[in-house]
This record gives sequence, structure tokens and C-alpha cells, in this order.
Amino acid sequence: VLKDSESVKLVLLTLLTFQGMPLLYYGDEIGMEGGEDPDNRRAMQWSHADECLLAAVAKTGRFRKEHEILQKGNLSPIETEEHLLAFSRSYKGEKLNVYLNFHEEQALLPKKKEAILFWEGEVDIEEDYLRIKKGGMIITSGE
Repeated sequence: VLKDSESVKLVLLTLLTFQGMPLLYYGDEIGMEGGEDPDNRRAMQWSHADECLLAAVAKTGRFRKEHEILQKGNLSPIETEEHLLAFSRSYKGEKLNVYLNFHEEQALLPKKKEAILFWEGEVDIEEDYLRIKKGGMIITSGE
């Protein structure tokens, strides 16, 4: 069970940007925990909702819905020198790069000519590089 809210958020954002149909169990989007059966089927706990998590999942879900490449595109890993989960999605000549930082330390990526299409969490966009702090995600146009 993930106890760190930033890690929970990144796992859900990974599901929404990864290849295939994302499957979120009801309550995941608000940080609701379950237990062993039958405790895993409690009523929705809206009064205990993590509003930041819900907003991040909703925002990323809208981005996925607006970009067919995230619904149908192929997935390829991206090697980085930083401690990131990085992959590209490609479809019909279009390419997106996704970078997620699960690590405690910030990650620095050299800024290329890619357009920054989406970000979530603590991300600094500098002149020469992108700084992704723990819990941050950036989606760029692919090169």
C-alpha cells in the first residue's frame, strides 16, 4: 500500500498516460484506501477526499481524452541519466514524451526544442532545462 500521496498521484498519472485502457477502482481518484474483502467495497468517502489528487487525476484524464495518441499510441521507453520513469507515445506520425519523478531528489532534463504540453506537480521550466521535483510530471512534444 502506498502511503505517500505524491507516489499515489504519480501511479494514477502513469496509468492515465501509459499504453492501454486505464483502470481505476472507484475511490482511487480521491485517495481512498480499501482493505480485505468486504472492506474493499466501502461506500465512496467524499468527506475524506484528497482534493489535490482528484484535481490531478481529472486534469490528466481530460488531457488523455483530448489526445488520441494517449488512447491508441505505441509506447517506447526513454533512457535518461536522471531517476525518472520516462517513455514516449507515438501514433500517426505524432510523438509525446512523458517524464515522471518518483524519486526524492529533483531531476534535471536538458530543455530541447520540444513544446511543453502538460505538467502536474512541482515543475520548474528554466531557460536551459526542466526541473522536475518529486511527484512532478511533464509531457512534451516528441522529437
